[in-house]
Amino acid sequence: MSHAVFYDRLLGISNLKLYKMENLFVLLFLVSLVLFILGLLNPNASLFWYRKTRSRKASCLIYGLSLAISFIFVGVLGEKNLNTQNKIAEKIAPADSIAQKQQELKQRKESTLTANQLVQFYAQNEVKAYNDFKGKKFYVVGYIEHIGKDIMDNTYVSLKSGDLIRGVQCFIEDENVLAQLHTGQKITVLGTDDGLMVNVLMKDCTVVDNLPNN
Repeated sequence: MSHAVFYDRLLGISNLKLYKMENLFVLLFLVSLVLFILGLLNPNASLFWYRKTRSRKASCLIYGLSLAISFIFVGVLGEKNLNTQNKIAEKIAPADSIAQKQQELKQRKESTLTANQLVQFYAQNEVKAYNDFKGKKFYVVGYIEHIGKDIMDNTYVSLKSGDLIRGVQCFIEDENVLAQLHTGQKITVLGTDDGLMVNVLMKDCTVVDNLPNN
């Protein structure tokens, strides 16, 4: 059950009595209004239950008082309902935000590989790795082995793996970001797998925050 559904049910339970009372006073207000108008025309009809003198004055006094009381209670109960809804809404917002962040964290973990894992996938079965990863966007986490440029002057960082030859080469265009990195630093990049050419290539990469305990 989501937090929103839970608090929606909580809202329904907590407001049930208030709604019933508010509806009762709304009904009383409408009945009083009808009888007040009727009393101006025919006090005997409006005060059919009244054993004393049935006059316009008595009818206006009784139903005018009833109108005032019911009007006040409708306003008070309506405000209480609104306050309750606002309080529940305030609880729903952070609860939904937490749930959303947890879901986003879960999805990111599921789409994150270590540099070593990615290299091993290619080393074990290059054809399968191409089918599974080529052209797909995901996160790679690892430690920087080298920061440099290729023969086409494209800037990149290489991430260490357990393989003696292969690593993960992540192409990053933002030189301001690259200027803040250093070898041995743990980073997470988001990029698109571009296949294997000695190293596993990741294009269009951006550096993102590391996940906790990742």
